[in-house]
Amino acid sequence: MNITNRSEARQREIRIQRYVETLEMVIQKNYKYLKSIVGDFQEKCRLSASTTGVPPGLFTEIPDIYREIQVRLKETQAVQSVLKTRYPQYASNNSERDKELKELDLNAGTYFSKFLQTLKQRLGEKEGVGKEKLFGLEEVPYFQWFRNQENLVKFLRNVRILDELDYEIAPAWVRERREVTKDKPRSLTLFIFKGNVRSIANLQSHMHLREHDIVERYNEDELRGIVTHLREIQPFEVEGIFDRLKQVEGYSELKCLLIPIRGERDLRIDVAALLEKTINEMAPGELKTLSI
Repeated sequence: MNITNRSEARQREIRIQRYVETLEMVIQKNYKYLKSIVGDFQEKCRLSASTTGVPPGLFTEIPDIYREIQVRLKETQAVQSVLKTRYPQYASNNSERDKELKELDLNAGTYFSKFLQTLKQRLGEKEGVGKEKLFGLEEVPYFQWFRNQENLVKFLRNVRILDELDYEIAPAWVRERREVTKDKPRSLTLFIFKGNVRSIANLQSHMHLREHDIVERYNEDELRGIVTHLREIQPFEVEGIFDRLKQVEGYSELKCLLIPIRGERDLRIDVAALLEKTINEMAPGELKTLSI
């Protein structure tokens, strides 16, 4: 192996290590969140059984908290799965934390089951009515923007630790300016291109991504991705980035929709129906920003 190849291999290994470290940060952040919330969740479930002094809105707050607990657990399991299957030689083995996560999951389920029994008694429901029918919890989803599991994990990572992300030091010959700010709001932009199959393929071949950006061929006629902004950015600036792609052959046959994501709260909004409606109303060649 010559010097150039050794250098490239070393850079590749450094990138993988950086990526694995950020995935570990997601697990740790969700772990800390779960440790902090499950005790409070237990107290709220206990309070719901009180005959007096039950705060207004508690019976709707508890299912929302449980849903968020399940989302965090599912995210953590997805990240752990990617680490174990794709990067086993880099992933750390934290058996104590894994054990605690399982206990937190079990405890949260126990508290919620007791809460449901309380609620059924108050509502006069029959025992056969389960939590799924009461709250639509058959499957607790997280934001499914991608089909590919690792792309989804990267996306969840970018959302959960957006303020901690940074760019690797670029070689001197790289002209691209990568501006990073620590004290101003950061954000993500979801994007979707839809239209002619050949034009989609051509556009994908012309897209140049930065370290934390993602693109996926979601369907034959659909391209999805995210652009990660590690600085404060305005909508017109984002549209300017995508305007540059208008020079690509076939762009005029495609619809482009941009969706700003400014924080974790935006992921709780179901954009699927709104997305489909907006795309159907757009004309080929149109670029539009959808606020949620």
